[in-house]
Amino acid sequence: MSQWEYRKRSFTGRETSIDEIFVPQAILRELESTLDGNVPEALDSGIIELDPARMRTFFDPVVHSIIRLIQSQIRSLAEARGTLAETTNHVRVGSTAPSLTDASDVAAAELAAAAADGPVLEHMFVVGGFGNSVYLRQRIAEDPVIAKLVRRVRSIPSPEVAVLRGAVYAAVGDSIRSRRARRSIGVQILRPFDGAIDDAATDVVMRDPRRPHDPMGWLVDTAVETFIQRGDPMPLASHYAKHHFSLSPGSWTADINLYASAVRGPLLHTRIDRCEFLGRVTIDARPLVTGVSGADARHGAADDSGASTTSDLAPWSKRDLSISIYFGRVELEVCVTDAESGRTWRTILGHGHTVLPLSQ
Repeated sequence: MSQWEYRKRSFTGRETSIDEIFVPQAILRELESTLDGNVPEALDSGIIELDPARMRTFFDPVVHSIIRLIQSQIRSLAEARGTLAETTNHVRVGSTAPSLTDASDVAAAELAAAAADGPVLEHMFVVGGFGNSVYLRQRIAEDPVIAKLVRRVRSIPSPEVAVLRGAVYAAVGDSIRSRRARRSIGVQILRPFDGAIDDAATDVVMRDPRRPHDPMGWLVDTAVETFIQRGDPMPLASHYAKHHFSLSPGSWTADINLYASAVRGPLLHTRIDRCEFLGRVTIDARPLVTGVSGADARHGAADDSGASTTSDLAPWSKRDLSISIYFGRVELEVCVTDAESGRTWRTILGHGHTVLPLSQ
């Protein structure tokens, strides 16, 4: 269906020739099965002919709805600014649009009157999958009401992959030079038990086996060491790194958990400071063994494939970890690096804090 996609995106409404779309055989067979063999005669040749008038009938109902939606949104903005004037004049939306209801006509006229002192919007960006349509962009830009209210209707490369937040950043461009952190962000760490703020029944995750009942040998996971604190300046493309982390004794693997809180401070308490879990990076720092399969590594057998796998054979040694948090326009990236081997583990989080797929 690539032919159809191309024509759908490139259609302008000003064409004069008839387009021919070849229907894939798989679709023809499906139609024949669905229609019990009664395939329309027009499809016998496997070609669909589309003239400009018919193409417009595919687009216009949706385009009219979009134009009305845009006018409604601009109306809300004009009302918020107090620039919406009262009028009873009736106008028509779009040069080829059918007559609208009286209420819609009046609303459009009020919007046009609101532009007496100049456009309500400097720029409007058309995004989303349908934003690829030349016809849609033209109809929006040529609508007489929108033309008075918006100085410039614009599009961006690959509008189908733009989400609302990304579209806003594209519109803002380079006007944002620096930001301030909305929340404190950091990683969960182990620290000694503190009876004043920790719960012995729920917070303790490790006990010294030599003195399991001695609180002096207990560790809890309720602490978050912050990398950036709420209100701190946060330039674009900035990154923050710390290098003193290590795995728990005897452990090769760990979950590096990220938290955020509205509380400022270099060390936060997950419960007391109402920390919100953002996501994690799971690491496996076992040494890589070349030429040993995962199944044979534990038995010391070689593998002719030459593949590198992790091994449980090597004695445990302390692993020093560096953790970096990179702040982009609409996402933050967390990178954990094993200082000895140089191996890295990464994850990406949106600033709204939806977790994206992990990568290593």
